[in-house]
Formats: sequence, structure tokens, C-alpha cells
Amino acid sequence: MIEEALQNMQSGNFAAAEVLFRKMLEDEPDNPEVLYMLALARRNQGDFDSPVELLTHALRAQPQNPTLHHTLGMVRLHRRELDEAEQAFFAAVGIDPNFAAAQNGIATVDLARGRYAAAEQSLRKALRAEPDNLQVQLNMGIAMLQQERAGDAISWLQRVVDQQPENHFALFHLGRAFMLSGNPGFAAGAYQKAAQLQPAVAETWAALGDAQSRNQQHADAAASYRRALDLGLENAHTLAGMARALGAQKRFRESEGAWLRALRLSAGEEQEKLLLEFAASLLQQQRFADVVQRLGPRLDTANDQPRLARMLAEAQLALGNAAAARELLRPLLAEGAPDDAARLMLARALHATGESEASRAQLERLLQSDNPPLEAILFDAESRAADGELANAIESLRGVQRRHDLSHVQRQSAVRLLATALHRQGDYRSAWEQYLGLDPQFADIMQLPDEQALVLGAEQPAETAMAREVAWSWPPQPLDDGRPEPVFLLAWPGSGRGRLLDALAGHSDIRVLRDSASEQSERRLLVSHPQGRDALNSMTPAQIQLARRKYWKLARHAHRRAGEFLTIDAMWLSVEGLPTIYRLFPQAKVIVLQADPRDLAVGWLQASYRNPEAMARRHAQQSRLLQLCQAGVPLKYIEVDGERLQEHSGNGLRDLVSALGLAWEAGVEDAFRNSKSPLPESGSWRHYENYLEPVFKALAQAGWG
Repeated sequence: MIEEALQNMQSGNFAAAEVLFRKMLEDEPDNPEVLYMLALARRNQGDFDSPVELLTHALRAQPQNPTLHHTLGMVRLHRRELDEAEQAFFAAVGIDPNFAAAQNGIATVDLARGRYAAAEQSLRKALRAEPDNLQVQLNMGIAMLQQERAGDAISWLQRVVDQQPENHFALFHLGRAFMLSGNPGFAAGAYQKAAQLQPAVAETWAALGDAQSRNQQHADAAASYRRALDLGLENAHTLAGMARALGAQKRFRESEGAWLRALRLSAGEEQEKLLLEFAASLLQQQRFADVVQRLGPRLDTANDQPRLARMLAEAQLALGNAAAARELLRPLLAEGAPDDAARLMLARALHATGESEASRAQLERLLQSDNPPLEAILFDAESRAADGELANAIESLRGVQRRHDLSHVQRQSAVRLLATALHRQGDYRSAWEQYLGLDPQFADIMQLPDEQALVLGAEQPAETAMAREVAWSWPPQPLDDGRPEPVFLLAWPGSGRGRLLDALAGHSDIRVLRDSASEQSERRLLVSHPQGRDALNSMTPAQIQLARRKYWKLARHAHRRAGEFLTIDAMWLSVEGLPTIYRLFPQAKVIVLQADPRDLAVGWLQASYRNPEAMARRHAQQSRLLQLCQAGVPLKYIEVDGERLQEHSGNGLRDLVSALGLAWEAGVEDAFRNSKSPLPESGSWRHYENYLEPVFKALAQAGWG
């Protein structure tokens, strides 16, 4: 019978073995060997209760049997009864000091309690008895890892993996050791193998995401974090990792959603750390108002008040609220010497509030140091140029350009500042040469993707819907769905678009949607397609209502309160979309910011836009289509003269706010004056007539010049 029972144990038929062992106990109820085997049979069937009683019974018969003590310790360990497990393991090694498995058991308890040095000592005793014991080697690797001895951990864990390449547990910890050693590439490889072996273990996918993120494999990291989330590991760490990976891919809307979920699942110091990281992402996206909204209420209760204050000050300064930035930064000086970045930010804030002497004092402290920060030198030149000290600014910037330690970003900044100073000095040829040294870039309006519609019918040229008899045949009133009508902006780069939007955002009843061109794509697609007479004629009220609902849902991704206030959508928009906008939002307003395109061309040069001649041809084409729309598509067009806005900003802004149906607020003009966004210089094109001849020729063919 015993042989049959042992064969069943060996083949994994533990239930059958149990039946035979129990029959044997009927004759010999105190037989320690049978009690031991029955305990193993029950344990292997997932029962960790009865083995305690069976092994205790066996030990009464054989109290000096180290195997019985060790097995009882393992059962206790599985039940998380650490004190009782430790007692059993010590009893085993008290009988047999060379019992490697029992020494390993003691080490396992120590690891669970965080006593890593003690665990190491027990494991070394076990290795002296059994140097090839892979379980002991695995625990030794973990002990080394927990003591942050990455090299030793890798050595021990690699031995286990070499012998057991399908040991998921060893591969997981080997990945941890590689991460600790600063080798995320090797870590990702180990985690990837572990995930392939045990694809249902969420923690492995999250760890793989961490390694891939550290290794700049952001798309792969996002996919790994998604797998961990799908497997149920929805915690702050995983969601924050997902947010970072998505942000690195500039998928900011999805990243924000992950950040918000991570913040909801965190608390205390962890939540503050994540909030500051989220705020840093918002700063990168230039969403300064959102930074103020999220960090402002936490200022008085934050653990890391200096860091939070610096970030909040940076946002306030970018929003033109230099006084608020100044008040945030001054306490940092009172508490001790601030870092160079904070002092430079304070100098900028003081300069913006007109406290030139105080700004100069802060700046001089930076400039007189042994190794003045280059950013301070650049700001010194920028502020001198702003104060009219053009010669000094130009001399300083030429000195900066001769340096060999500049990063590419710093060199570009110096080129841009020097070009601006030379332009203001009237040295237009030298300014033009500097402008040519800037990195060429595409204007957002010139790189709109060829977005394809969910076609409701045969797509036609947009012009077929611009005829008066077409658009005027559509119902002029919006659907009674309780949704507001947005305001759209048509403005070219260089027209003062940014300055105008800064001003409008200064009104308490206006919300401006200023997300990036890439994040606008879904919303832009919605208001640009379908196009053409037949497709727009065939839209049903249900389709229009669905599109309106979807538009506001997308708009709230750009600003969470879109639609609650008058909402100005500043997405890059081409004239071809106006008939579709009218079909969806027949009461919508369109702000048309006008400027002499020859002056715009100078702005294109100063911004180093690639292929300004093509931009000139596109401008001419858009101007022709706009004339068609203004004659045939009955939207409410609000024309804003850029030249008047520059010369008589107060009157121009008042007229615009009135046309939007709002009461005047002085904050609009204050925001306009404080904005750093440039305005086109009327007549400046004459200074660059020789250098921009192809551009002006293209404009002349459209009637300009």
C-alpha cells in the first residue's frame, strides 16, 4: 500500500494518495512517516490547515526529526505565521546545523521582515552546506538586491536563470537588479522573458513598463502599463507610469487622464509628488492657468513648498502676472540662498513689474559668480535690449555666440535675441543673416494633416458649399439641444494671434481653447468634414446634434469648463471648414484677425518658418476663399484690424468684447499689454524687401503690393 501511495504522490495524484495514507493511519494512527506524507498530500491540494495538526502530531512521535520541523515551518510560512515558522526552522537547524533548506527558511522569514543582513548570514550557512542549491542562490540574490548591492544581486540571480531559464521569479528579480544597476535595457529584457512565461502577472508588466520608460521606449512602456492595468493593477504607480509614457509621446490628453486617476488613488506625500510631476507636464504644454489652478490651493499645506512655489511662480510669470510670481519667489530668498533658476526667475518678475533696480541687483549676483549661468547672461542681454541699451545687448550676445560650451537650445536663443536686437537697431541685413541661422520650422497652419472624414456622401470641394444659395438654404437656428455656440478664430502666424488670445483670456467670462495642433486633430476633423454642397445638404438633424455633442466633449478635453463660459476655439483652422461650422453651429461667431500679409512675411522670417513663399501662396488662396464665405456663408464675422489693435489697443479690444456680447473688463487690456506675444510691425516689410522678394512677388500676384 505504501508503494502505491508513493507512486500516486510522484505522479501528482494526491487525492488518491491521501485515501491510502488515511487507511494506513487507521492501523497506525501515530506513525510519523505516514502523518508526514499525509500532510504533504493535503498541502499539495491547497490545504494549509490540517498539515499543521498532522505535522505537530508527527513531531510528538519524532521530536528530533529536522525534516518535520522544516516542513511545519514551510506550512506556517505560507500561512504568514512568521513567528511560528521561525521557531520551526530554528528547531530544524538546532538538530541539524547543516540543514540548508531550514537555513533558507530562516532567511525567508528575515527577508519578509526586512532583516536583510541577517538573511544573508543564514543563506551563507546554507550555501556552505549546499553551494548549488538554486533556491538558496535565488534568496541570496534577493537579499543582495534589498541591500542595494546590485552587482552581487545580478551575479547570484544570473546563476539561477542560467540553470532555470524559465524561472519567472528569478527573471523578475534579475530585472529589478538591472534597474538598480542603471541598466534599464537589460532589465527590460529580463522582465520581457518573465512576462512571456507568466503573462497573467500584472506586476511584471508594470515593472517592464518602468524599464522601457527609463530606456526611452515610451510607446512600448505605454503598452506594458496598459497590460498591467487590464490585469487589474490599477494603482497610483502604474497610472503615473502610463501618464509619463503617454506624455513623452505628446499624447497629452490621454496622459492627463492617467495623471488624474493616479492622483485619485494616492494620498499624502505620494500624492504631492505626483501632483508636482503632473504640474511639470502642464508647464511643458504651456498650460499655465491649469498649473495655477492645481497648485495654488496646495501652497500653504505642501511639504515641498519651495518647489511648489517655484513652479507656481513660473506659471504666473508666463501668464503675465509678474507681481504674483514676485511674491511667491521672495520668501525663497528670505529662507536662504535660492538656486540660480529661482533667482533668475525673480529677476525676470521684478523686471516685468518695473522694479528695474531690484531686478538688476538679483541679476548681478548671478553675473558676478565664478561661473555665471548662461541663461542669466542671455536675460541680461534681453533686458538691456528691452531698456534700449541695444549696443550693449548686441556686444554681449556676440560674445555668447563665440562660446563653445553652448547647447543647441542656448545657441538658438542667443541667435534669436541677437536678431531681434539688430532688427530694433535698424541693422536689417545683419538681422536677416541671424534669422537665417535659426532652425527652420513649420507653421502649424501649414502642416495640418490631410484628415479624412467619416464620409456621409461623396466628398466635394469645399467651395461648392460657399455659394449664397447653398448656405442660406439651411435652417438658421441651432437645434434646441441646450448647447452654446462657440467662437472660432481665423488668424495667421505673425498676425498678433497670441497677443489677442492672451487679452481675451483676461476676461472673466471667456475661456480660450489653446491646445497643441496635434491635440486638436479630432476637433478639427469634426468641424471640417464633411465638405461640399451635397454632403452638407444631406446631414440630418440627428447627425448634426451628434456632431455638436461630440464637439463639446472634445472641447472639454482642451479646457474642462469649455461651454460653461463664452468659449473661443483657437485651433488652427482653414477657411474650408467655415461651411461645416455654419451647418453645425449656425449662430457661431468667427473672429477674423487681419494684417498686411507683407508684414506677416517679416514675422514668418523672424519665426524661421520653412518655405515662406508657399505660405504666401496659401495666404492668397485662403483670402480668396474667405471673401467667398463672407459673401455666402452667414456666420457672424468679427473683423479685427491688427494695425488698429497695435495703435489703439484699448478701442480695438473694447469693440471686440462688445461684438462678443460681453461687458468690458479692464483685465483684457492689462493682459494685452503684459503679453509677450509679438505684434506685426506695420510697414516693417519695407526693410526686408530685397531679402523676401519671392514672397512679396507671390503676394503681389494676389493683389498685395
